[in-house]
Amino acid sequence: MLVLYSIIAVLLIGCATLFFMQRAALTRARLSEANLSALKKSAAAERKDAAFYRIACSDTDDGLVIQGLNGRILWVNPAYCDIMGYPAEEVLGRNPMEFAMRPEDKPSDDFIKNFQYKRDDPNWGRLSLYRSVRKDGEEFWNQIRVSYHQDVDGGEYVILVCRDVTEEVDRESQLREKSDALAHVAAHDDLTGAANRANMMQFTQAALENAKQNGSMIGLLQIDLDKFKDVNDTYGHSAGDAVLRHITDHISRTLRKTDLLARMGGDEFVAVCTQFSSVEELKRLGVALVDSVKEPLIFEGHKIVPSISIGAAISERGGTDVDDLLKRADYALYKVKRAGRGHVAVYDKALHKSVQRKSRRSDELQRAILNDQITFQFQPTIEIATGRICSLEALARWTDADGVTHDAEDFLDMARDLGNLAHIDTAAMKAAVALQAQVNEAGIKKLITGFNASEDFFAHTDYLSSLQSSTRKHRVDATDLRIELPQSLVFGAQAGDTKKSEVISDLHAAGFGTILDSFDAGFAGLLQMGALNMSGFKTAPQFSQALAESTTTQKAMRMINELAADMSLVGIVLGIESQDAYDALTAAGALYAQGNWIAAPIPAEDVIDWLKTHQSTDGSANILHRQLPPDQRIAI
Repeated sequence: MLVLYSIIAVLLIGCATLFFMQRAALTRARLSEANLSALKKSAAAERKDAAFYRIACSDTDDGLVIQGLNGRILWVNPAYCDIMGYPAEEVLGRNPMEFAMRPEDKPSDDFIKNFQYKRDDPNWGRLSLYRSVRKDGEEFWNQIRVSYHQDVDGGEYVILVCRDVTEEVDRESQLREKSDALAHVAAHDDLTGAANRANMMQFTQAALENAKQNGSMIGLLQIDLDKFKDVNDTYGHSAGDAVLRHITDHISRTLRKTDLLARMGGDEFVAVCTQFSSVEELKRLGVALVDSVKEPLIFEGHKIVPSISIGAAISERGGTDVDDLLKRADYALYKVKRAGRGHVAVYDKALHKSVQRKSRRSDELQRAILNDQITFQFQPTIEIATGRICSLEALARWTDADGVTHDAEDFLDMARDLGNLAHIDTAAMKAAVALQAQVNEAGIKKLITGFNASEDFFAHTDYLSSLQSSTRKHRVDATDLRIELPQSLVFGAQAGDTKKSEVISDLHAAGFGTILDSFDAGFAGLLQMGALNMSGFKTAPQFSQALAESTTTQKAMRMINELAADMSLVGIVLGIESQDAYDALTAAGALYAQGNWIAAPIPAEDVIDWLKTHQSTDGSANILHRQLPPDQRIAI
C-alpha cells in the first residue's frame, strides 16, 4: 500500500509540474505576443515620425543643416540648397564659411581648417543676421540660428537653421529711411535748413541742464529780420526766401560749432550759444552776427542788404528755464526795435523793471480767471472732401481792463506761470459741453465739440468725474466731446509714465475722444497714438505754412495722412490762413482743416445761428461754397 501511495504521489507531482510548466509556457507565449505587438506599434510610430520629419525638412522654406563640431556639413535639406544655389553634393563635407561668406568677410583658410564649435558657447540658439553670398554671386541677408545637440549614443552635432530675410530687411530699411527723413523734417526748417522750434527747445533744455551741473552759463539770441515785409512786397516772396537762406548761412558760419541756430517761423530766428562766461562776451557775438549779415545779396539783378536786430539774454548760474530765457531775450529784442533796429540789446535791470510791469498785468489776469471772466469762442473744423463742418474747438479769450480782447496765445503762458491753467481748462470744458448741448437741442447732427486740456487739468484727481458730471448734467454723450492733449502728456505716456498713460486710457474707456495737439513727430508719433487708442492729431500751426512753401513737407504730409488713414486716425491741419495754404494741404491729401481763412472763431452766443446759416441740421451743407469762387468749389 505504501508503495502504491508513493507511486500516486510521484504521478501527482509530475502532473502538477507539467501543469505549471505548460502554464508558464503559455504565459511566456502571451508575453511574447504582447511584446511583438508593442514593437510593431513602436516601429510604425517611428516610421510615421520619420515620414513627418522628411516632409517637414523637405517642404519648409527654412534651410536646415547638420554639422559636426568642426563645422563640416553632414546633411542639408532641399531649402538650404535652394537658398544658397548649390546642389547638396557640392556642400557636403565643407564648412559654410568656405562658400557662403562675402570675400571681405571670409576668414583665413587656416581659421576654417582649425574651426571648432564650443560646447559652452553662450550664443547657442540666438538669432544672428549675416550678409551671405549665393553660388551665382548674389548677396542676401541671411538670418541664422545655431544650436548644439547630443544624441543617445553620445554623438555631437550642430543644427543650423537659416532663412533669406532680404525682403524684410529691405522693407525695414526703407521704413527707417522714411522715418529719418520725417524726423529731419520734424526737427528742421525746410526752407533754410536751420533747426525748428521743437528742436531748439530740446537743445536749450539740455544745454541749461548741463550748464547747471558744471556751473557755466548759456546765452540766447532772439533774432529778427528788419523790414522783411518790405523785401517781400518789393521783390516778391522768392526774394524773401533768398534773404532767409542768406541770413541763415551767414549766421551759421559766424556761430561756433557747439551753438544752434533755429528758425522760429517767418523772419524770426533764435541762436542758442553754449558755455558763456559773461554778458559782454554774448553781446560781442551778437554784434558779430549783425555785421555778418550785412554782406549784400544780389537777387535777379537787385542788390539787397539785409539787417537784423538781436535781443540777448544769459542764463543764471543757479539755473534758468527755457521759457524764462526766451522771455528775457524777447524783452531785449523789443528794446532794440523801439530804439531803431539793427543792433544788439541785452536783458538788464532796466528791462527787469518792465518785467515787473508785466507782473502787474499778471495780477489783472489772475483776477479775471478767478472771477470766471475768461470767455470762449468756437472755431469750426471742416472735412475737406465735402466742406462739412464736423467739429468746433473752444478757444479762450480775455478782455482786459482797457477793453482789449486777447487771444489765448497772449495770456495762456502767463496763466500757466500763475498756476491757473487748469482753471481755464475747466472753464473750457464746461463751455464746450454747454455748447454741444445747444447743438444737440438744435437738432444739428454729425458735429462734435472739443477743448484743449493741459497737464495741469489732469493733475487733479477728479478730472474724469468732473467731465462725466458735466456731460450728464447737460445730457451730452461722451462721444460728442473731444479733448485735445499736449505732446508732453501723450509722449510721456508712450515713454512709460504710468500716470499719463492712465489718463489717456481712462478717457478712452469713458468714451471721450482724444487728439494730439500741435503734432510734429512723424511716423513714430502716429504709432504711439495708435498704441494709446487716441482718435487723431492736429498739426502745429507752422506746419500749414511749411506746406505752402515746401514740396518736401507736402510729401511728408501725404505719407503721414496715408498712415493715419490706415490706422483710422483723424488728421486735422491747423492754421489755414490763405488760399495758398488750403491748396497745398488739399494737394497733400489732408482730410480735415481749420483756420481763419475757412472760418474765424465765433462767440459762443452766436454759434448756433451761425451753424444754421452755414450748415443744415443733417450736416450736409458746405461752408466753402460760401467762400470760394465757383471754379474752386468742392463738389459734394
